[in-house]
Amino acid sequence: MNQETNPSLKATDELFREAMQSISTKKEKMDDTEDGPPGEFLLDGKTGKGVTIHGKPVILWYAKSVLNMNSGFLHKHLCTGPTFNLGDACAYCCPYCYVEAAAHGRFAEFLKQHDLNFQEVVIRRQNAVEILRRQLAKLSAKQRDFPHVVYSSTTVDVAGNVELAKETAAACTLILEMTNWEIRLLSKSNMLPYLVSLIPKKDNYHKRLILGVSTGIPCSGTMRWTWPFWPTGTS
Repeated sequence: MNQETNPSLKATDELFREAMQSISTKKEKMDDTEDGPPGEFLLDGKTGKGVTIHGKPVILWYAKSVLNMNSGFLHKHLCTGPTFNLGDACAYCCPYCYVEAAAHGRFAEFLKQHDLNFQEVVIRRQNAVEILRRQLAKLSAKQRDFPHVVYSSTTVDVAGNVELAKETAAACTLILEMTNWEIRLLSKSNMLPYLVSLIPKKDNYHKRLILGVSTGIPCSGTMRWTWPFWPTGTS
């Protein structure tokens, strides 16, 4: 079906072109913080022991940004350019995951020092919601008012557990408050309804959410062993 026979497809493509133009006509400065330490293991404030998610140790990683206004996912029609990621390594263990390859070895030295591989850890970005707040505040009024669709996440599951779902809900609420955007969320988790329940219903916020569920592989249990021969993200 082409644009001539599908007016909605034509309108969608026009919206993407307009979004691309709005991004390219003014380069938005995302964040000006200095580079920080490579990362640290998250410790429980009461016990002092390392925090885990689904058996994986959690690493807090310094990040300059959470929001990417000009991602490659526009061309997949998943968004109009913007994406936001609150972490870099997922709570799941999908053997077909591409994220490690896309990181281009950024975490390799740290993980090697601790005798870990990428699939064995959860990596979260330090102060992710506050970084997102600063980035949104720096955007022009034109960008905040533009009817963007922002997509999450290109790197991690948005609802891997209760804590991650709460963090994503806080980020979504911030976007809904500060912009006119819609938000597309994709998760492998059955906690997506819980995540949505944490977002206020005021001002039609829930009508600005686009939800999707995909297949994922947990790090243990029967499901993990039903897919032993799937190719990895680097193969």
